[in-house]
Amino acid sequence: MKLYFNKRDIESIKKSTDERLQGFVAEVLKKAEKALDIEILSEDKVSCDDGRSGNIHENYYDASIPFRQNMLLIAFAYLYTKDEAYFEKAKAMMLMYAGYKKWHGKGYHGKSELNTLNFCVGMAYGYHFFKDKLTADERKTIIEGTYKLGILTTMLDWVLPGTKIHAID
Repeated sequence: MKLYFNKRDIESIKKSTDERLQGFVAEVLKKAEKALDIEILSEDKVSCDDGRSGNIHENYYDASIPFRQNMLLIAFAYLYTKDEAYFEKAKAMMLMYAGYKKWHGKGYHGKSELNTLNFCVGMAYGYHFFKDKLTADERKTIIEGTYKLGILTTMLDWVLPGTKIHAID
């Protein structure tokens, strides 16, 4: 079973004569098609200072938000259409972002921030939906990157005693 839909759900949606449901599906597919054109930002594009006033998080937002917002759309569109372009886009995003050196900006004192969690959510969705289509090396890269850049840094900054950046124990 998939996170939100299984094969039976998708087939039921395809066969439905409910006009509102079909209209909703058409909108989702239109947004997913637009997501195929989203630029996958290399780390050098997000880690540079773009000169914006008060931009303490560099440009990690510019990569993490579209990644998180569009991964479910891409996954649904793949499940609904079986168009490999959706899988290829999801894989390219996950592999690019898993290869970053960090998922946070230079202005932050810790090693995790909201952008870090946006990357984690995008990875969770993408990995869940597409893990069976990824090679063993691709799965390893995505798992290790997500753990090192997202899970571990978040645990160290916010959960584990002795490393937390705040004093609420």
